[in-house]
Amino acid sequence: MKINPKANMRLRTRRLFEACLVVSIILHLVLFMAFKEFEVEQIDVGTLDKRIEMEDIPETEQAKRPPPPRMPTVPVESESEDLMEDVTIEMTEVTYYQTFTPPPPPPAMVDENIPEFLPVEDQPEIIGGIDRLLQLIVYPPMAKMAGVEGKVTVSVLVSEKGDPLQTKILQSNLGESGCNEAAEKAIMQLKFIPAKQRNIPTKFWYSIPVKFVIKR
Repeated sequence: MKINPKANMRLRTRRLFEACLVVSIILHLVLFMAFKEFEVEQIDVGTLDKRIEMEDIPETEQAKRPPPPRMPTVPVESESEDLMEDVTIEMTEVTYYQTFTPPPPPPAMVDENIPEFLPVEDQPEIIGGIDRLLQLIVYPPMAKMAGVEGKVTVSVLVSEKGDPLQTKILQSNLGESGCNEAAEKAIMQLKFIPAKQRNIPTKFWYSIPVKFVIKR
């Protein structure tokens, strides 16, 4: 019996298709059985507890500089041997110290007609004494309210007639409180017994230290 080539070709194609289909099904079954189903476990991290640890760092202490040493006080020797020590007179607001012979004033501020240092036998004296000076000195209100205290040394040029001609500040720690001006103003209102040399009245620079103190 003679077989038609076309019919034979169709038969082979059908069988090949069926064989491929069977192989494909078998492969799917093998793959399905080979890999098991698994689930991804989800981890509930929840709310993270964040803790910040603060380390106690000791504060760095800066080394304190020692205060500058005080300037030594250089005593000024007086040419007169019978001078009294400073005497403090207590009062409500102003303390007056007994006057003393001043050192030579600076040349630029000294009257040209007066020697830089003139020794005298008798120094000037305040007419009315210390009480008169204390009556004239007025504590500046602003300085008193601010609690300003300190000492000012005023040098006054006393004429042959005992009148104050001019004043200047030799030393003060009162700043711009008005106390220096108050002391100068009071001293310029004084009347003096003039200095004498060989019993002759003469001009003389006279130093008056005044201390401003608020009585508590």
